Amino acid sequence: MRVVLLSSNRGRWSAKGQNHTTENGVEAWVYAFEGDYIGYDEVTPKDIQQYDLVIANTNHIGINYLPKILSLAEARPKSVKWVSLIEGSATDYLKPMPFIRRVLDASDFVNVINRHTLSFFQALTSTPCEYIGIPYPIDTIIKLRVPIEKRLRRAFICPMLFKRWNDYLVAKNLGVEFYGYERRISRKLSTIKETWLLHRSLNANKYFEFVQSVYADDALTIRREVGIAQYLTDNASALLWINLDDRFTWGRYVLDAAALHVPIITTRCTGHAEDLFPHTTLEHEFQIKEAIELGKRLLSDEAFYKMVAEVPEEKLEQFRSDTLKEKLLSQIC
Repeated sequence: MRVVLLSSNRGRWSAKGQNHTTENGVEAWVYAFEGDYIGYDEVTPKDIQQYDLVIANTNHIGINYLPKILSLAEARPKSVKWVSLIEGSATDYLKPMPFIRRVLDASDFVNVINRHTLSFFQALTSTPCEYIGIPYPIDTIIKLRVPIEKRLRRAFICPMLFKRWNDYLVAKNLGVEFYGYERRISRKLSTIKETWLLHRSLNANKYFEFVQSVYADDALTIRREVGIAQYLTDNASALLWINLDDRFTWGRYVLDAAALHVPIITTRCTGHAEDLFPHTTLEHEFQIKEAIELGKRLLSDEAFYKMVAEVPEEKLEQFRSDTLKEKLLSQIC
């Protein structure tokens, strides 16, 4: 089966013969099928004709590609199956806007990546919708685990620091070193238009400077954003992670923490935290006091820490690439 993933990142590439097994974003579908990737800026109707299955990322925050997605979906040959992938936070889809319903209705199937949001999308479109998600590279990431006794007594703040600071409010009250990441804006000439549309700035340090100014906390270590492989290696040695998520999305931080056997304090809106970390999953992102109490217990109660960290391998199996690939194919074949 010839499969292509369409998304907002620029470029064209193929997963054939590649072994990029730490990819845990939407591009993981490319590796699951050993397929191709084409960015929305470049894809044409002629490209679509070359494939049996198109997986189209419907994330419309930033640069809105929905009009082009609709045009491509409606013009495709009847032999081409079209799957809309609900990427980003489902709350981004709550506001009525042009094209989104038409894009979903033009699809053969809608892959919902957060189980709490399934009934919303089923009501929004006449196209069949199911909760499947994104393939996860379990086998590679579990190899990056750091033994508990070798971990550093520090807390990792999962989201980019400019996005929200409830996680920081927890970390700074745990009595250990704490740190997070901030992105650096690219100034490549080839992407300068997209950079301006997304960030309204060409200052490479825009977000770094903003975070330094707003947080104004010398105890907070702000690191530069790194690639996925380096991120996993760097943070596997943290004693605990904090991710008080307010987004109904795929929750990759929870999966990463589970694969690395690092306890994470998180929220139920991530979709699978309740299964993987039932003892450290909170109801919502405003439970700062409860999160601090959980963090202090993890740092002081060795038995509790080990119980939370040792997520059973069988719970991770449901996210394996082959498993999700089979689920998707069962819906469209």
